Amino acid sequence: MPRRQNLRAQYLPEESIEATNQETTLAPEQKDTATPQSSIVPQKSTKPQVSELEKLSFYLEPKQVNKVYDLVEDYRKRTGIRVNRNDIIRRIIDIAEIDNILP
Repeated sequence: MPRRQNLRAQYLPEESIEATNQETTLAPEQKDTATPQSSIVPQKSTKPQVSELEKLSFYLEPKQVNKVYDLVEDYRKRTGIRVNRNDIIRRIIDIAEIDNILP
């Protein structure tokens, strides 16, 4: 199966891609003086792969839907990281215990 083109290759003319690649390539004498732009090393994602997930549908009352949206917003405010509703529900399921569910 042939490999898909990346978005940059799809929307930019070939000349501008080559120009961009040439701009980012350092000459041998410049390699010694180049400094990294960021010291942050990206971490591997701990999210499960899509093939590992199982689709499950359920219905919530409007009050419960509002609570999920509030949790998403509060998480973003406290951490500065955007999280989606599915991640919130997965986290709730992960930390839930039978004692929390029983009346």
